[in-house]
Amino acid sequence: MPLGMLGKYERLDVLGHGVSGIVYLAKDTLLNKQVALKEVDVQAGDLPRFLEEARVMDRLRHPNIVRVNGVDRIDGKIVIDMEYIRGQNLQSILRKEGTLPLKTALTIAAQVLDALQFAHNQQTVHRDIKPANILINSDGDVKLVDFGLAEILSTNAYAGGAGTYAYMAPEDFAEEDRSDNQSDIWAVGVTLYEMLTGQRPFNVSKVKDPFAWKRVLETASSTPLNVYLINPDSELQACVSKSLSRDKRDRYRSASEFRDDLLHIASRQDLEEIVVREKPRLPDFSGEENETIPSFAPSEQKNGRHSPGGTVVVDLNADVQKEAGKKANIRGGKFAHLGRKVVQAKLQLDTEKLDFGPVRKGDVRSLKVQAKVVGIQGNTNGSVSCSANWIEAFPAHFDSSRQKITFTVDSERAFATGDFRETARIKTDAGMVELPVSLTVLKARPRFAQIGIWFIPLFVCTLLPIAAVAMGGNQILSAQSAMLVPSAAASSGLLSLMLLLISIASDIGMGERAACGFISIVMCTVLGASLGSQTHITHERAVQHALMTGGIFGMLILLQSMYFRRWKMWAAALVLASIFIAFTFLHSIQGI
Repeated sequence: MPLGMLGKYERLDVLGHGVSGIVYLAKDTLLNKQVALKEVDVQAGDLPRFLEEARVMDRLRHPNIVRVNGVDRIDGKIVIDMEYIRGQNLQSILRKEGTLPLKTALTIAAQVLDALQFAHNQQTVHRDIKPANILINSDGDVKLVDFGLAEILSTNAYAGGAGTYAYMAPEDFAEEDRSDNQSDIWAVGVTLYEMLTGQRPFNVSKVKDPFAWKRVLETASSTPLNVYLINPDSELQACVSKSLSRDKRDRYRSASEFRDDLLHIASRQDLEEIVVREKPRLPDFSGEENETIPSFAPSEQKNGRHSPGGTVVVDLNADVQKEAGKKANIRGGKFAHLGRKVVQAKLQLDTEKLDFGPVRKGDVRSLKVQAKVVGIQGNTNGSVSCSANWIEAFPAHFDSSRQKITFTVDSERAFATGDFRETARIKTDAGMVELPVSLTVLKARPRFAQIGIWFIPLFVCTLLPIAAVAMGGNQILSAQSAMLVPSAAASSGLLSLMLLLISIASDIGMGERAACGFISIVMCTVLGASLGSQTHITHERAVQHALMTGGIFGMLILLQSMYFRRWKMWAAALVLASIFIAFTFLHSIQGI
């Protein structure tokens, strides 16, 4: 369920959290769109510096940088309204895959460097490049987050720099120096190394100890790629080594220079895929205070296979299970679920498709799906994503082995009327299931302002018979004139029923239909009351007259039901019939 309002934002779910604050999936209720809302924990003394950095972030408009829509102070809290990216962060991908294909890794690094070059040209340094701050959307495009926040928020900051120790350059640990664009280039080199090998170029025994990292970076060189890869490309090895030079004067002078070399390697026809010498370990982030931005949408499950009935069966590699279990037993805590026993894990859904049927333009409809994970002890990690913005799922993330997921379609977001076919994906530790989503968007019902020009006259016509008797009766009050009240009530009630059928055939709103039904009910009440008040002399004649009038209109309604769609013809018939019967009643009253 929603987490409450924060100003104009409705917080829908928690996407991630870290030492600097928490990130929500939120809805901007004024613009009616989803955003990533970061609630930042800024000390009072840091506020002016944060706001200045926020102004810089607002100027960073680049395809590979997450767009900042605005910064605000709400209820004493500083919030950043950011572009919501449906995808995964690189940290999650590496944790699942271990390593990435060579060209994929080069393309991701090149996009990161392209964004950095743009930022460096704007005199802005990221200061905290790491996989958790690199988002990959569903199209494979890179989006960088948290520009410039590392220094302000002191996320694992030490000495002259700021950032996460494992990705900090040697100069970042020096008191007399500070982070610059060379520090960002170093961090990209570490990230590229990790994508290729599943390892980091430097390792320490105490990942939380800045002095341990400082000693390693000052005394050791990065582990060559050929320690982990079989016959790595020499040009690739040279690029990685240059980006990880201890002296920043020996590194690439600019991010664009590094990017161009990587794109040149990726474009070579003779480039061979990397071969990992040994199964890489799962990257160990347990000792780091990461700014965790979770996956917003799942990637394809590599080792899952779809089976009938909406079930995915996953056979997990025994070596990976063993390694994950060993680490989980040692570490516990955040990733302890990796060590549980998994045997033929299955993700089961209670449906094979989501068919929302016909929905009027502007209407909203919801369906519930029960997701169940079997074969895994304890809770599971799950996420839900949809391939179109007119489909929303709640919750977007869950950790229960049994979860009811509500899918909602908003037909107003569909660009046109007609049939739509999309996909919803449910991803858990047991695999992924793709649910086909079907929706038929019908045209919106016309507003009252559009149909009032003909509906109001028809509505008045239905009341003409009873009005004619009422007005005539006020002039000549007699038992004989009162005898016509049942017939007039029957006539108005049946004319209202005709108008109700016309409203249904013309597909107008429910309010107009309800008005017709209301008049029919009132006329039935008047009919019963007037028959009950007749004298013994006039009762039989009143009943006969009412039955005759009802029979005539009943035959008319029967014909109308046979030619239901020709509502314009029946609208004209209603007008003529109402005028005729009203004049007939007036003539009868005047003749009494």
